[in-house]
Amino acid sequence: MENFIFNSALIIDDSTIDNLIHKKILVNYHFVKNVHCVVAVKDGLDYIQKQLEKNLDLPELIFLDIRMPDMNGFDFLKMFEQLEPTILDRCKIYMLSSSLDPVDHERISNYKFVKKFLGKPLTRQILEEEFSAHHEVDQ
Repeated sequence: MENFIFNSALIIDDSTIDNLIHKKILVNYHFVKNVHCVVAVKDGLDYIQKQLEKNLDLPELIFLDIRMPDMNGFDFLKMFEQLEPTILDRCKIYMLSSSLDPVDHERISNYKFVKKFLGKPLTRQILEEEFSAHHEVDQ
């Protein structure tokens, strides 16, 4: 049996190419066993709602892009914040963006359930640095 650090993750990013790359990295390097990708904030919220309604596992990790059309990552955070506190505790959110805008970084710090800002693209090194304390990563 293969060991994964986390069982499930949700990626919300309007770039299908970024989603494919990030999913491959998460799965191939055994960080996350099951990765669900969506290209819109509404789809991400719908996915979480359906998991709740069906009494299925919520994603342990959510990788959230900041800049997206229609609704952006901050719109997601505002709606996510309205969910039950137990849900907020179960899902760790990582903002994922190439944005260097200090205003974005400042806004992220206003949400206590956002664990960290990670620069795009996700790499094995970034994930190892972030999750090494959580679990020993196989080399």
